[in-house]
Amino acid sequence: MSEVGWYETKLRIVAGTREYASRIEESPSFQILQRAVEMVAERYNGTITQAVKDYFGNETQCNLAIVVPNFERGIGIKIERANGAVSFAYDPYGGYDEIAQELADAITQNYTAIALIRAMKSLGYKVREEPAGTGQKENVVLIGVM
Repeated sequence: MSEVGWYETKLRIVAGTREYASRIEESPSFQILQRAVEMVAERYNGTITQAVKDYFGNETQCNLAIVVPNFERGIGIKIERANGAVSFAYDPYGGYDEIAQELADAITQNYTAIALIRAMKSLGYKVREEPAGTGQKENVVLIGVM
């Protein structure tokens, strides 16, 4: 059966005050998420939108979404404004489970790496990324400054 499902993550967008939650897109956490999605779009030759489709072409609106050539329905991201919970949305019907999960994992990994880099920099550490070979995952190398 084809339908867009919502898949919870452990990611949270910190909005601060209740007033700020209505403008969650201005949150530094949202900006990190947006950059993580941009990085995945670059790596997979995708485009960023705000909607995903199911098998029948019905659209579901999201805060962010990415469409890639080998998964044109896309994977979306929805943020629950009340608590900052992040969920992925996609329709894996027809054998797209693996690519959808791969995209979700890549976004989550990028988000975690960017957040870690920013946190370490704010604590005075120098941080550098080491390029990986083709087809390999990227490494983040943290160098402490004394």
